[in-house]
Amino acid sequence: TEISLKAIAITKELYDIELINGNLKNIDFGGKRFDVITIFHVLEHVPDPGDVIKRCYELLEDNGVLIIAVPNDIHSLASPIKRFLAWLGRGKWRYYGKSGLPNIAVKGIMDEIHLSHFKTSVLKTYLVDSGFSILQAKLDPYYVDTGLKRLVQAAFFYFSWSINKVFRLNLYDTIWVTCLKAVDAGKA
Repeated sequence: TEISLKAIAITKELYDIELINGNLKNIDFGGKRFDVITIFHVLEHVPDPGDVIKRCYELLEDNGVLIIAVPNDIHSLASPIKRFLAWLGRGKWRYYGKSGLPNIAVKGIMDEIHLSHFKTSVLKTYLVDSGFSILQAKLDPYYVDTGLKRLVQAAFFYFSWSINKVFRLNLYDTIWVTCLKAVDAGKA
């Protein structure tokens, strides 16, 4: 699904993929249920992430899988660096607050706006409270850079992965949670 008609056109042109236009909450799937639903870097952009998660629960088959990827803006290793650069007030960083998170700004100043920021523990708790069982919470291994930037990103990912394995800390830029719609949870 996609709310942007421009994004739908680009997806069709480049990848020949048909997307359904509309807000997930308002799309009528005609009673169809799904085995797997993915929400990759979307949850941080919606006004009510809880509504999206609840709708996914409704759309999943019993024992269906929900996979979520969101930025790790709060606990990533980059967070203190962003806070320092925001404190310096240089370049694009002058639009960041004391927390190191971008301030909501007018069009043209920022590429995108994150309405929500997530911690792994809070996201997991919300999913469990919504009727899901957590299968895994880890670092999102996807990155799009090429060449030397990709090698640097891969090195940082594996460094962060090692820290995560040993200390259960996610210092990486993203969070990945896979969960199961619990049949006996009784929530809908």
